[in-house]
Amino acid sequence: MRTRTVKRKAQQQQPPAAQPDTGLVAPAGRREQNKADKLRRIRAAAYDLFTTGGFDDTTLRQIAVRAEVGFGTLFSYASNKRDLLFLVVTDDLLEMNRRAFDNVPTDIPLLDQLLYVWQIFYTFFDMQPTLARLTLRELNFYSEGEQARKIYQGRDAMMARLTALVTAARERGEIRTATADARIARAIFAIYSAEVRRWIGDDNRDMASGMVELRQLLRLLITGITHPVGNPDGGSTAAV
Repeated sequence: MRTRTVKRKAQQQQPPAAQPDTGLVAPAGRREQNKADKLRRIRAAAYDLFTTGGFDDTTLRQIAVRAEVGFGTLFSYASNKRDLLFLVVTDDLLEMNRRAFDNVPTDIPLLDQLLYVWQIFYTFFDMQPTLARLTLRELNFYSEGEQARKIYQGRDAMMARLTALVTAARERGEIRTATADARIARAIFAIYSAEVRRWIGDDNRDMASGMVELRQLLRLLITGITHPVGNPDGGSTAAV
């Protein structure tokens, strides 16, 4: 009896036999890994085709073939071609926004703070001008798709950070107008938004001249057109 009891306990303590992998249901870890790998391939394929063949001439089917995924699989990641473009760039854009505003110096005038932020943006776009032109073009009326939600959340966060810079400048005595800080921030962003598109569209652009022109326009906003501004090139561009 003792021998049978010991044998029965030993059997109970043994781990259950491994079940054969039928391939019907992948473990959760493997599913996530496969999904991440597909996303990586789709982003790489879209980037390559958009920057070499052009956004307008590239088809979703071409991207699916290059990424080696089913055509329908694309729609698990993006709802249309424009959404797919932003799938390529959204994470980098959001990280750039965060990094620019997290590191802006607090002990310099508002104008230099703005140039510090926008120089990071200019540098980011200058590293991949073809993709930047596509992105900035398509951003104008981008309102549909999963990536659109992330883009607009990121823009709202950026405008909040920009408004905070304006508010801090007001508290330092740099701003005396009664105009709301959020509206001033919108004006600042409007100048940047138009100017960065003009600058990135120039094949002969350079960072120094781009920053000088942006400085002059922002300085005009800050000082106002009814007051003399002295030397329009005065001041230094904050280094990144």
